[in-house]
Amino acid sequence: MAFACKLDATYNTGKHTKQSHIRCMQINRQHSKAATANLMQITDEESTDIICIQEPYTIQNKVFGISSKFRTFTNAGTRSRAAIVVTNKHIDALILKQFSDADAVVAEITLDGVKLILASMYFDIGRQMEVDLSKIEAVLQHANGVGVLLAIDSNGVGVLLAIDSNGVGVLLAIDSNGPSSNRQ
Repeated sequence: MAFACKLDATYNTGKHTKQSHIRCMQINRQHSKAATANLMQITDEESTDIICIQEPYTIQNKVFGISSKFRTFTNAGTRSRAAIVVTNKHIDALILKQFSDADAVVAEITLDGVKLILASMYFDIGRQMEVDLSKIEAVLQHANGVGVLLAIDSNGVGVLLAIDSNGVGVLLAIDSNGPSSNRQ
């Protein structure tokens, strides 16, 4: 399952109005080496700026198969089930370690003075939903007026949700192949 979106931000610098565009992709690689190789090709073809990956291909607790010319963010030292890959050299990114773990990577993204909080998250079907929802709540509280993009594999339904600086959520994409899991 893969989703793509283009985020547009317009802001006024006082003298000029600027517009920034970020092309994002969310995808679950299901720990596949071949799928990761295909992802690198698609990334180049689609001029993707940021990729949010759930279940990336890993070897010895390191995400493997992502081009070394890209910046890959994970929770170091764990078999990560979430990653953020920044392919655009003009985008500044800083991992927010206080919100990141093996199943969630949260980063502050900045392009042309526009700031965004980005989260790539994997929800384990065997874990209580409240645990994952509390992670989202903590990220939203931290954002405090900054836009948020959540890329989530919730095991049955993939969700790409953007929340603007006013706290208004916009569902960008949702996909499900039949009924979702029995998670509550």
